[in-house]
Amino acid sequence: VSAVGSVVTITRQNDGGAATSGAKSFDLTNIQNPRVTGLTGTFVIETQTNGSVKMDEDQNVPGVTITAGQLTNTSVTLANQLAGATGNMTVSFTNANPIPENGHFQLTFPAGFDLTSPSLGASSAADIGGVLTVGVNGQILTVNLGSELEAGTVIDDLVIANVKNPTSGGTTGTFAMETQNASDVKIDQSAPVAGLPIV
Repeated sequence: VSAVGSVVTITRQNDGGAATSGAKSFDLTNIQNPRVTGLTGTFVIETQTNGSVKMDEDQNVPGVTITAGQLTNTSVTLANQLAGATGNMTVSFTNANPIPENGHFQLTFPAGFDLTSPSLGASSAADIGGVLTVGVNGQILTVNLGSELEAGTVIDDLVIANVKNPTSGGTTGTFAMETQNASDVKIDQSAPVAGLPIV
């Protein structure tokens, strides 16, 4: 087996008889998937003689769907748990795949949190370099990351400023996290992140 770029060639070792026509299958190991989700492009399969002359081909082998990697060590904590209070929230996660420069971290809040403060913002003292900017769409807060994050980066100091708590006590609904590239294509996502007690 040899590989040049995205082309893998499987060469018979001249230790068997001629292959008959019909279905054949091979297992290829140590193939790294694309780092973003979605449907890949099509594949091309062809057979050749030992002189590299093409015999059969299929240029439209359907692509496969790549699903999101897993964000781990996820948590959110509030500096102030009082109902209706406005304060900082600290977000933690570890990414499975790299996040490119100008990629995004997205946090979906459960109902009750108010993200309409004009001074809403995000900062990271050490874990994330560059300038962080935020955008809000309903209960979804998106943080634009100014610098690339390598796979396996432990983030435990991402602070979302001026989040307003729900106005009634009790445990909130769950949160959701995901990372995206600069084109908003999902890379990694979290399992549901536990809700927070509001007192």
